[in-house]
Amino acid sequence: MSIFLYLYLYKYKEIKILSHSKFSSVKSQRRGLVRWLIKGTKYVSKYDEANEVINDELTFDALSFVILMVSDISKNILGEEEILMKYDNVNFEELANLKNSIFVKDAIDYVSMFDEVKDEFPLYISALVSKK
Repeated sequence: MSIFLYLYLYKYKEIKILSHSKFSSVKSQRRGLVRWLIKGTKYVSKYDEANEVINDELTFDALSFVILMVSDISKNILGEEEILMKYDNVNFEELANLKNSIFVKDAIDYVSMFDEVKDEFPLYISALVSKK
């Protein structure tokens, strides 16, 4: 399934992401978020500019999915006081709204997506990994 079909179905609630539902433990939600942040960082590590990512369709689709997953996991974490208090230096609200700021109507702000993943994701990873 292409990422665009996935995004369309996801937008209209035809597909639900079940891997990080509210039934997951607090620890597994944090681990899942770190895993997706690392994946996104790894995907963009070989590129210097956002235009290069656009030319690599597979990486672009993978990054789009990473943004969806990070956003959804962060929304679940927003309801978990334990994580919010332990990682008070991580802006989970910003991560939860990441999807809305990058996928605007029918467009994708690929420059913002690239900049966020390249510059901000490593900071989130270090903040989430440093406190155990």
